[in-house]
Amino acid sequence: MKKVSEMVIDDVKVILNIDGKEVEAIPATEEELRELETEGIAAGCNCGVQVCHRGYVWVCRFRRPNCYWYKTRVRCNG
Repeated sequence: MKKVSEMVIDDVKVILNIDGKEVEAIPATEEELRELETEGIAAGCNCGVQVCHRGYVWVCRFRRPNCYWYKTRVRCNG
């Protein structure tokens, strides 16, 4: 998968460094979490996990009080 590091702006917006490029990551909506679960991806994720969902990289990172899915605009094959 992609090499990810991060810079936290706040709990709403996060800047991730994916393969050397800074990209904005936004928390998944409740509807998007339901879509992930429908497609077999657990809404309750483990921090650090990445998935390719509908052609985009999704990253699970810490957001008080648990880990949470963030979507990016980084393209992937999947």
